[in-house]
Amino acid sequence: MTRRYLQIGTAALVLFTPLAITSTDAMISRLGPRRWKRLHRITYLATSLGCIHYILLVKSDVRQPVAFAAVVGALLLFRVGDYYLTLRRHQARPVAVSTPARMKFWSGKLVVARTFDETHDVRTFRLAPVGGVLPFS
Repeated sequence: MTRRYLQIGTAALVLFTPLAITSTDAMISRLGPRRWKRLHRITYLATSLGCIHYILLVKSDVRQPVAFAAVVGALLLFRVGDYYLTLRRHQARPVAVSTPARMKFWSGKLVVARTFDETHDVRTFRLAPVGGVLPFS
């Protein structure tokens, strides 16, 4: 078969299919966050194949597909750069860990000090102790 763009487009479609199936909240909880995230890293490969498919599909004026691929490539490079900068930041930060000989468990009352609406379905609660300061930091 000489139409290579069809093969590449079909491969991208096949890679996108499990991503579409597992994008619901029920599938995320069923797979678990780690496995779901590992599976959804296929997005990078499938998107790249989609860009290649689009470039090969257009016969005469390839400016629009190349511009589309350049934007996608820039976004992917940004993601890779951000990932490695975050890794370096976490490695450079000294972590002070104190492990007492015997762990003590704290029990007490907490009140909701403040709430934040992160998204339309996610709310964050900041808790504060009722009678002063917590015995740990």
